[in-house]
Amino acid sequence: GAFLGGKMLSMMILGLLQFAVFILWGIVVLKVNWGSNLPAVIAVVASFTFGAAGVGVLVGAVCKTMAQAGAIATFVTYGTSMLAGSWWPVEIMPPFMQRLARLFPQYWAVNGLNKIIVRGLGFDALAPDMAVLLLTGTLCLVAGSVVFARRSRS
Repeated sequence: GAFLGGKMLSMMILGLLQFAVFILWGIVVLKVNWGSNLPAVIAVVASFTFGAAGVGVLVGAVCKTMAQAGAIATFVTYGTSMLAGSWWPVEIMPPFMQRLARLFPQYWAVNGLNKIIVRGLGFDALAPDMAVLLLTGTLCLVAGSVVFARRSRS
């Protein structure tokens, strides 16, 4: 658990740095309006990074080789991003796909960011989105720890 927690923390730090560059580039160069509540944006980004890092730990624990982990991580990242509404609005998808989108962390991150940027809402409206992201990270870390421990024993 401690080993995987450390791996997860390093993935989170890298993810937060990537998001910081992304957001700063958007503000300074592209003049993106991230809404009036930058602390709320940061909270959603941090929650998403935690959830994504948890998924990464689980994928890493399940895979036997780096090549396998890379292939699965690519599929998980791109496949679930498409299904979750990161590439296009989830509202244009058929109803069954809109329900399916809720299974993926990207849906909850996009939903939270839309609440801040588009609708001007604050932290109280973000609670469900952030809770799902934090729960995802926690469950995936625990599941990854169990898989890793079982694999280490055999």
